[in-house]
Amino acid sequence: MGEFPRYMNLMTDYAFKKVYGSPEHKNNLITLLNAALEGKEKITDIEYLDKEQLPFREDHKRVVFDIYCTTSDGSHVIVEMQRTIQPTFSDRAIAYCTHAILNQIIRGKKYSFSKVYGIYLMDFHLLGHTPKVMRRVTLMDEDSHQPFSDKMNLEPVY
Repeated sequence: MGEFPRYMNLMTDYAFKKVYGSPEHKNNLITLLNAALEGKEKITDIEYLDKEQLPFREDHKRVVFDIYCTTSDGSHVIVEMQRTIQPTFSDRAIAYCTHAILNQIIRGKKYSFSKVYGIYLMDFHLLGHTPKVMRRVTLMDEDSHQPFSDKMNLEPVY
C-alpha cells in the first residue's frame, strides 16, 4: 500500500495522516514543515512522537495531536489540520504548544527546553482576526516588538 490514490483530499484526517503522519512518508512532512517555516529553521530529519498526551492531573483534558514530532536539532513540532471553525482555536493552539513545553520540564533541573512549533493548517480564518493566508505568532515585547522568547511559535496556515 505504498501508493497513494490518484485523487485524495488532504484536508481529511485519513489522507492528511497517511501523507504526512506515517514514518514511511516522513520526507513529505519534512517538506511541509520547511515550507511552513520559510527558512526560519532547516529541518533535515524528524522523529515521530506519541500523538496522545496524558493530562497532568486527573481533572485535566487529554491532548491528542494530529502529528507530533521532534526535529534533528531537538525542536518539538505539533502539526494540526482543522476543517471546521472553532471559536476557541487560538486558545487550543496555545494550550497544545504549552503542553509540549511542560512535558520537557524535568524536576530538579533548571528550566530549559527546546523550541516548540505549532503548525496549524486550517480551512477557516480565526474569528476576530483579519483574514490572512499565513500568520506567525510568537512571544513578543509589546513596546519594543522584540521577541521575548523564541521557544513558542505558532504558524497558522489557512
